[in-house]
Amino acid sequence: MKKIMYVIIILSHLVNAQVPDLVKKFRTTSATTPPNSIEFGGSNYAQGTATIGGFVYFFAKNCSTCYYSLYKSDGTAAGTQEIKSFPNIQDRTIQFLGATATKVFFKINWHLFVSDGTTAGTVELHTDINRFAIEGTVGSNNLYYADFVNGQSRVLKSDGTVAGTSVIKTFGVSSVYNFIEINNTLYFTTIDRTVANQPFILWKSDGTSVGTISLASITASYSNVFTNPTNFNGNLFFNIGSQLWKSNGSVAGTSLLATASANIDDIETSNGILYYCLGAELYKTDGSTAPALVKNTGGSVSTLKNVNNTLYFAADDGTTGSELWKSDGTTTGTVLVKDINSGSVSSFPNLDGFVIPPANSVFYFTALTATNGVELWRTDGTAMGTYLVKDIYTGTTSSFNLYTQYLLGVANGNVLFFANDGTTGMHLWRSDGTLTNTTLLKALAPNVPSSFNYSYIIPNIAQLDSTNLVVIPIDDSNSTALWKTDGTNVNTQKVSNVAIDAIFNRTEFGSLNNKLYFSANDATSGYELWQTDGTAAGTNRFMDIFPNLSSSSPSTFYTFNGLLYFRATSVSASNEVWRTDGTSAGTFKLINYTPADYIVYNSTLYFKNQTGNLIRTDGTVAGTVPVTSISTPSSSSGISPELAVANNLIFFAQKTFSATNGIELWKSDGTSAGTSMVKDINVGTANASPQNLVALNNNLYFLANDGTNYGLWKTDGTAANTTLIKALDTKINVTYYLGLINVNNTLFFTFNDGVNGYELWKSDGTIAGTVLVKNINLYGSSMPQNFTNINGKLYFTADDGTHGTELWVSDGTATGTAMLHDINVGVGSSHPLSITSFNNYIYFIAFSASNGYELWRFDPNTNILESITTGNWNVGSTWISPSNTLLPTATKTTKINASHTVTISNTSNEVKSIQMNGGVIDLNGGTLEIKNQ
Repeated sequence: MKKIMYVIIILSHLVNAQVPDLVKKFRTTSATTPPNSIEFGGSNYAQGTATIGGFVYFFAKNCSTCYYSLYKSDGTAAGTQEIKSFPNIQDRTIQFLGATATKVFFKINWHLFVSDGTTAGTVELHTDINRFAIEGTVGSNNLYYADFVNGQSRVLKSDGTVAGTSVIKTFGVSSVYNFIEINNTLYFTTIDRTVANQPFILWKSDGTSVGTISLASITASYSNVFTNPTNFNGNLFFNIGSQLWKSNGSVAGTSLLATASANIDDIETSNGILYYCLGAELYKTDGSTAPALVKNTGGSVSTLKNVNNTLYFAADDGTTGSELWKSDGTTTGTVLVKDINSGSVSSFPNLDGFVIPPANSVFYFTALTATNGVELWRTDGTAMGTYLVKDIYTGTTSSFNLYTQYLLGVANGNVLFFANDGTTGMHLWRSDGTLTNTTLLKALAPNVPSSFNYSYIIPNIAQLDSTNLVVIPIDDSNSTALWKTDGTNVNTQKVSNVAIDAIFNRTEFGSLNNKLYFSANDATSGYELWQTDGTAAGTNRFMDIFPNLSSSSPSTFYTFNGLLYFRATSVSASNEVWRTDGTSAGTFKLINYTPADYIVYNSTLYFKNQTGNLIRTDGTVAGTVPVTSISTPSSSSGISPELAVANNLIFFAQKTFSATNGIELWKSDGTSAGTSMVKDINVGTANASPQNLVALNNNLYFLANDGTNYGLWKTDGTAANTTLIKALDTKINVTYYLGLINVNNTLFFTFNDGVNGYELWKSDGTIAGTVLVKNINLYGSSMPQNFTNINGKLYFTADDGTHGTELWVSDGTATGTAMLHDINVGVGSSHPLSITSFNNYIYFIAFSASNGYELWRFDPNTNILESITTGNWNVGSTWISPSNTLLPTATKTTKINASHTVTISNTSNEVKSIQMNGGVIDLNGGTLEIKNQ
């Protein structure tokens, strides 16, 4: 019997066999490292929270990775879990919409999500939501919400499934406001804001189109809006400006109750009374009679809150500042609870707080004092029972932002909240109302020193010479520094401590004659042009373009024909085009234009300035001349800076002052006479906004808006042959598309077909050849981006819904599209960026919980095979690789997945290594020998 030798590597939960290498941990100490905090909230941020099944759900941003994640907590450390991470979102785009008994609904940007508290159960329901206009409420186990699509407002409902998400009614151009459900009836208003002084229309709905009827048309001034919808004794109360309305759900029962002297600020119910505040005054009504004045505080009244049949509010009586008050509905019973910040200075109580059941008599909130800053307080409605729970950030420094709500909810008898104790950073805390049991619950972000600050600077990886790369980490000196590496730890060395400039949050390098040029500051000359040859002695300021401490901030580098071109600011003007040949005499300004992009066409360098005009240069002042002098608006907003060459023409986007066209696609043969608009794609003055210009097979491919669809287009430079290949979306928003790249004569891009979410697509330039590559995220959108062409394969980042955003590779087939490795293990993301190929390795910056943001490298030449079915070792059809179906050979690394059984026959096919991923090896006449490596 032939003896077959195998080396077995036992690994669990591997996604791929080849593991990336950490090149070097540049920053190893945390003594000078600020704590890795969680961000929750902001001055323009009202995301809210939700509570279901004893868990509080909330979003928080990990400051070390700069991504938001959905969390849940039952008030214990073990029960506080990250459910799913969501990269590339802004805080103001997150909003909880409501919760049923088992599901929580929220929106991110234009996406509607539902979660049952698991990663797999956190799925995208709807991608047409307008991020600015959405409103929502949950009732009768359904979410009711509105969106605005193609100029049409719609009211929809969802039971938490895709199939159960449908449109109730469409309302044209009218905006939809403030949903509320009362006794299984949905109420909301609409108004046409495109025309001044249009009436508000009050609607009710039973969740069907037929059952959605108007109740009243209410005339109000243009500046007033429908606010404060409130359920009081089964009736709807609301205000529009100064008008207080009520409705019992019938046309006859919808009427104006009262008109106040000014706009009503807030409405609340307590102990059978409806209250509202108006400036310094508090009013009450039983819902059937005209409101009566309860008390004039003499200053201001705001933020009404009902706690156990007691009305609390913030008020300023002109003496004590804004403090905590309460009312029982009588003048004498409307009193100051406590002057928390003694004297005339305000404590600004934030009353969006919580009570802890079952007592329900103690209310928790945040307030400011001169001694302790903003901290957690409690009250039982008496002065003695109103006191500071704990000075979490000891001294006068605040644990909370004054105007942000950090209290999340109640779980397991504790109030959960975010606070900063000054040591661990902003993290999750809990309190049962006692000093002893007010403690840090869990640090959601690991306090690991990172070498790259993704929050503010996108690090660049640049090639220095044939053996070395240059990177700019934050090292143990606690400042940016210039390092070089050949990819090994031992040969990764610091070159210089000079402070590197981050232009538009990105570090930039230019290359010329085996030297790199960049913007840096040595504290004596501002940010100026520096050079390095990879040695300390050879790293110096090359030229002080803007003398003294002023900065020229060189950027936008481009090397061509022995010259390095760049953008700089000098004494004479800002944003000029400069050039250098590596000598002082050969470094000078060419023209007063801001270079936005460069391209070589017919052996000549062209660049586009910030207003869209095309300039040609031969590297001399006399030879740098505008090709076009198109009269453009002073604002170039929306004009893509890109240049591309296809079919022997230069293509670019441009807008003129013409009353006939907006931002459209233009072409040039390098002469003024040969420069013209290709086609008025979005006919009239509207913008087509062409972008992502990519050449393929003598055609230019790009994304543009024709006024109906945003789609993939192609052109040969003639109007007749400028055609739409595929309509990608009807939402007319270019930010939905995260790239267009030519890889091995295939176009890759990100697109949402309305079924699979935002996933990886490809095109060969034909309608039939424009198809989905792979539905990477079965639970929502994988959001592929950071596209990079390396050796004819596409490398990119994506989130499969299980492992967070990680590094992926694709050859254009579904089977050949795979995650390379789960660097930040679990649902957390490593967010790879600056993907670069160098000397047979792929380098990138990525985050892991154990290392923070560091430099990694990956060997793409290791062919990885995964078992797809139970099968025979020497039958190729049972194995699959990223590129083709193969039988494992001596050069392959093989992984056997969970629930798979592979039979090893007596064969000469040997493998380099086998990685067990929960699978089974069944010996069938072969011999298995395990050896140490």
